[in-house]
Amino acid sequence: FIYYREGDFKTAAQWFRRASEVPDAAEWLGPLAAVTLASGGDTQSSRMLWRQLLGSETDWLRQIADFRLRQLDAIDETAQLEQVTAAYERRFGTPPPSWDDLLRAGLLPRIPIDPAGYPYALTPRSGDVTVSEQSPLWPLPTERPS
Repeated sequence: FIYYREGDFKTAAQWFRRASEVPDAAEWLGPLAAVTLASGGDTQSSRMLWRQLLGSETDWLRQIADFRLRQLDAIDETAQLEQVTAAYERRFGTPPPSWDDLLRAGLLPRIPIDPAGYPYALTPRSGDVTVSEQSPLWPLPTERPS
């Protein structure tokens, strides 16, 4: 927990994972390691842990693993969408005011939808993208994949 509080998410996750492998360890340690990796921006390593937990015999672990994997997909998609908003800004000198502007510019084929089926939220002044507060995936554990 000290590593986590200090912002060293990778080391914290390594210790959480090691603790999860101790006989009779608490079941929540594996998910904690995966969430910690995502919080630190390491979506690939987090995804590997969640995929392992998806095969668990425990229902709640499988359900949370499915949910977290969809969140990780959303994190990666927001990073891709922010590349599109940056391309718009390079072309027009300002971040896109709306998804419609990106559609008209030919940079997107349709308004992007998150893995839960909700349109992503676009911040017009910055071009930042995240899941909508109405999405069951909100809030994301991190918005910046490594």
